[in-house]
Amino acid sequence: MLESKRKWAFVSIAVVVLLIVVLILSFTRTGAEPLDEIEIRDLIEGQFGGSIQSIAQTNVNGKTVYEVELLEAAGLYQVIVDPTTGEILSLEHVLERGEVSVKPEESVVNTISVDEVEEKIEDSFGKNYSDLHINLGEKAGKLIYEITVSQENSYSDVEMDAQTGEILLITSRDKKERESETDSSQRAEVIGEQEAVRIALTHVAGTVDDVELDEEDGRLIYEIEIEVGDLEAEVYLDAFTGELITIKWED
Repeated sequence: MLESKRKWAFVSIAVVVLLIVVLILSFTRTGAEPLDEIEIRDLIEGQFGGSIQSIAQTNVNGKTVYEVELLEAAGLYQVIVDPTTGEILSLEHVLERGEVSVKPEESVVNTISVDEVEEKIEDSFGKNYSDLHINLGEKAGKLIYEITVSQENSYSDVEMDAQTGEILLITSRDKKERESETDSSQRAEVIGEQEAVRIALTHVAGTVDDVELDEEDGRLIYEIEIEVGDLEAEVYLDAFTGELITIKWED
């Protein structure tokens, strides 16, 4: 009889604890104001850049989420976002850039491929360059490719119309001039690793896997690897200013 009472007492305590947990979780969910479509759009564009092709509410495992199709230089991504917390639940690379079919009314996002960008850079600079960084961005409401071309004695920053391939602006700087500026600014002014990680996470939300301070073509940079679902992003930042250089995505 005494053993039976103990069992019932244990069950009663467990039920009370469970009810408390449920009440806490319910309060947490109802207390948070869900993000609307505009806020979700700003969140995605702020973290990943690129161009949003579609955004819609859907239901996953009984939970309302936003499903976003994001067009980036590497192709089309499907992003699932929790509207209550703003958390990126999943990010999946669904199509290569050349496989994306764009409807006529969406021609504004029909950007040229990375291969075509490289061809146009070779038309202007020849094949005499050691490195090429390409990032899809937006300026004055227009999609542009922001490209850094590294040659033997100079760097060139190129802005290219992402739809037509027209080169809009080329700014070149002598490497010796840049190295001289770097020496004068002193390496003691390099931003710390924690600050670099903080900046990187404002561009890509995920789990930081590795941080390296490296020199590439005379430029001191941070290379920060961030895991986002099944993908990994390599975020490159200027080690002195924290300026975003480029983001590379890998499966």
